Amino acid sequence: MRVTPLLPFVLIVLLLAACGGEPVTDAPASTTGPTEPPAAEAPAEPEVPALAKSVTSSDGVTVNYPDGWLDPAATVGVFLYNNTDGQNIMSFMRGRPGGMAFQIGWQPNNDELSLQDAYTFFFSPLIANMGVTMNEPETFMLGDVEAIKAIGANTAAGSSLGLYTALKPVDDGGFITFVVYLDPSELDAHTTVIEAILAGASHTRP
Repeated sequence: MRVTPLLPFVLIVLLLAACGGEPVTDAPASTTGPTEPPAAEAPAEPEVPALAKSVTSSDGVTVNYPDGWLDPAATVGVFLYNNTDGQNIMSFMRGRPGGMAFQIGWQPNNDELSLQDAYTFFFSPLIANMGVTMNEPETFMLGDVEAIKAIGANTAAGSSLGLYTALKPVDDGGFITFVVYLDPSELDAHTTVIEAILAGASHTRP
């Protein structure tokens, strides 16, 4: 009797079925490789509030600032506060989270005036009279204007203080003198709005 070629295959299948097994087949090759993790999104740029309000001092200093801030004092230069905490920073030289105080004035042209001179002029009396000690100041660019950033401690008040100071040349040959006081933990958080206020500050001779 002739055995057809299919018989061995049939016998193997029946034997596997009787033992509870299944025919072994190769697993299909994976068509996809390991997936790359999604790229982290870049942090959003801080939103600059619209500088919707403007004030000009009696000596020609103009400053733009956001709506909702306190009314500035603008006799000689501009004293500007974002809220009452900012006003208290100026009064007591104690950093308060959320507060900012600006002292923006005008200095006639002086070829020998440097940023370091301005820093010393503004803060030596403060340090001597208020018991504030400052760390080594750091020079950096605030927009396109060179500025100084420093952190100090008011030991008498048990508080710290952060500040920016800058000299911005203006068209009439002088400088906008620009100082900001705030809580040192918020120096970087408020840089964007501080930069915008500095960029818009100007002077016109009365």
